[in-house]
Amino acid sequence: MNSAKVRFEKAQHQDFKLSDRIDEDLLETIGATQEMPKGAIVDMIKEYLFRRGKACALCKKTQHRKKLSINHRIPKSKGGRDNIENLQLLCARCLELKGDKTMLETRKKIRTQKNKIKQERKKY
Repeated sequence: MNSAKVRFEKAQHQDFKLSDRIDEDLLETIGATQEMPKGAIVDMIKEYLFRRGKACALCKKTQHRKKLSINHRIPKSKGGRDNIENLQLLCARCLELKGDKTMLETRKKIRTQKNKIKQERKKY
């Protein structure tokens, strides 16, 4: 396997970290158990989310499953949990843009940037 591809796939798993004690409802939803390796659970979560919508949750562009990363709608640092309602798939561009913000904060930032661009265009 191509070494760049391996690094990319490892990076995707490193971005998303599950808690030591995984939410039972999440496990039930995806058909997993606490005893399974975390890597397998992460793959099952990604597959479940991909089946729900094959596009980035932010830009809505359809992507190949391997190009989407699991992300928390509300980051753990802001009280977000590891439950299926708080998880989404994002493309690399949107993942970088979102960072440690909520989806609401991210959309507000995008609107602000678009408004600035419109204002700049009006000047010319």
